[in-house]
Amino acid sequence: MTANPAYGLVIQASGNEFYMVGANCRLFLRPKPTLERIQPQLMLANGTVRTFAYIVSVDEGHFNKNDEFVSDRRRNGDEIGHNGLWVEPDIGVLRVITCD
Repeated sequence: MTANPAYGLVIQASGNEFYMVGANCRLFLRPKPTLERIQPQLMLANGTVRTFAYIVSVDEGHFNKNDEFVSDRRRNGDEIGHNGLWVEPDIGVLRVITCD
């Protein structure tokens, strides 16, 4: 069995804005832990605990000739849940906006 190659590039454009491209790549954004606030957590069946950033929106799209991001499709909640954020070549650029 031959595994498909995987590669990815993540760019943090600002404190709460990320761009991602690649193939067979999955990203889990996790906020920096603080004592002042409790982050949402997910307990998995194997006992692993995952903490996630507050994701505001996830858009699949591209950049136009003026270097502006153009959203072709917004992902729904089921597509940005506990399985992380994924990219494939046919998706184009993934833009992720989080909040504090």
